[in-house]
Order: sequence, then C-alpha cells, then structure tokens
Amino acid sequence: MTVSSRSDLAGMQRVGALVADTLDAMRRAVAPGVTTADLDDIAARVARRAGETAARHKGAVVFRELAGHGIGHALHEAPEVPNWPDPSARMLLVEGMVSALEPMLTRVPTRIVEERDGWTIRTASRAIAVHHEHTIMIRDGAPLVLTPTRAAAW
Repeated sequence: MTVSSRSDLAGMQRVGALVADTLDAMRRAVAPGVTTADLDDIAARVARRAGETAARHKGAVVFRELAGHGIGHALHEAPEVPNWPDPSARMLLVEGMVSALEPMLTRVPTRIVEERDGWTIRTASRAIAVHHEHTIMIRDGAPLVLTPTRAAAW
C-alpha cells in the first residue's frame, strides 16, 4: 500500500475505524429473531453516522457488489447480509446459523473486479479498501465469534 500524504493516511485510518465500528455494531446485534434487514440497517446507520452521505465527505463509500453471507455446506450461501438497506434482505436469523459479517468501504467510488485466478478481488481503480470480517454462530445470548483475533477481545 502506498500512502502519499498524512491526509491520505488519516483518511484511511478514519475509514478503517468506521469499518471496525460497523462490524462491532453488527456483531452486538446478532441474535435469534433478528433479520438480515436489521443488520443491514445497523451497517447503514453506522455508515450514516460517519454515514454514506457524510462518509463520502470523510472519504468512505460502501461497496454494493459484496456482502456478508451465510456459511454452511458452501462457503457463500444464504442469507446474504448487505452493508446497506436492502428491502429484499429479510431472512430471519435462527440459533445455530453461521454467517460472515463483512463490512467494507473504500475512499472513492469504484467497483469491484475479480482477477483471472477466480478468487482475488480488488477495486477497479486500484483504490485502497478496508474490509473487516468475522464468522459468527447465532446463539441465544451473545453470538459465538468463530474467527477471533487478538485485537478483538469479544
């Protein structure tokens, strides 16, 4: 990653903090009976607070090509968990369900492209993006974080 100025670095740090805040807010809300729309709204609210509108002024744009997802027999399966309000995302979370929460932002409007290897993705403009992810199991009480890191004392 090349950062050309202190303002670039400060901007990416703000975007990184916003993504981390979004993931934390989504994780805290996960419980049986919550819908994917509820999680979408939380992601949108956090983004609005620094907000997709306000975030654009701070240098953050929500990706709409990628979203969180369920994990089961396949790596990517239902339910899809977008990071923006999506009226079609109304799946109910139930105890035992496993899902990846994946908020991601970039500083400039761009789209996602897939490399020829069929796995690697990047921004079309090669702009820096921030992505935080946790795989969680929905359970009564607090969700079980299956991908903890030393930085995440959950």
